Amino acid sequence: MERDSDDILCNSGSPMACFSKMTLENACSAVDLLVVVRDVVIVLKKLFFEHQILHRHIDFDTISVREDVDSVKGVVLDLDFPDVKEGSSRSTMGHASCGMFTFHSLKRIRDSYNKEIHEHTIQDDLESVFYALCWACYGYDHTGRPDKFRPDWMNKWMERHAISTAYCNRRLFRSSEIPSHVNRYMGCQRDALESVIEEVRRTLCNISDDPEEACAAFMDILEKGI
Repeated sequence: MERDSDDILCNSGSPMACFSKMTLENACSAVDLLVVVRDVVIVLKKLFFEHQILHRHIDFDTISVREDVDSVKGVVLDLDFPDVKEGSSRSTMGHASCGMFTFHSLKRIRDSYNKEIHEHTIQDDLESVFYALCWACYGYDHTGRPDKFRPDWMNKWMERHAISTAYCNRRLFRSSEIPSHVNRYMGCQRDALESVIEEVRRTLCNISDDPEEACAAFMDILEKGI
């Protein structure tokens, strides 16, 4: 189904923000979860390619699940304060320090630790979306409640400290396979999510420098999963 990307953009001060906010673990099924993540990528593509805007602080709380009568949508939050750099064709959302380290790309974590600044790209936003998806799949049990027995690398991830976050993100992102199994949902839904996550992980590890190719590769995997 074709999505109207304007309908899945949301400023926290807009009337759309009145709906009850639900984060990714509240998606009723694996398919719904992937639909929400796909919608988020659609929004990020629209912001970048049509308006030269990068969100820059995607995290678990800036992605919301919106349930309608017969459908589910992903909504991107916190689009209130665009930081438009004078004399530049590139606009950015927020500041480089926005968002929790937990969901920053490895490049941004290294920059924070080394006190360096490299250009933020849409590939960084896509990597943050991937981490948010992993958080929902590995940090919650099959009922959608926080998993009391989550693996050690998830507990380290939740410390939200730059060094420990970099460690576990790198282990998750660069390892030959993700060192755990999806906890959210049950049966074939778990298997399907593990397949999608592994394919996205491999794609992002070798992501194209071309923004359009990077977005297309991410979208293709999500569409196949749906």
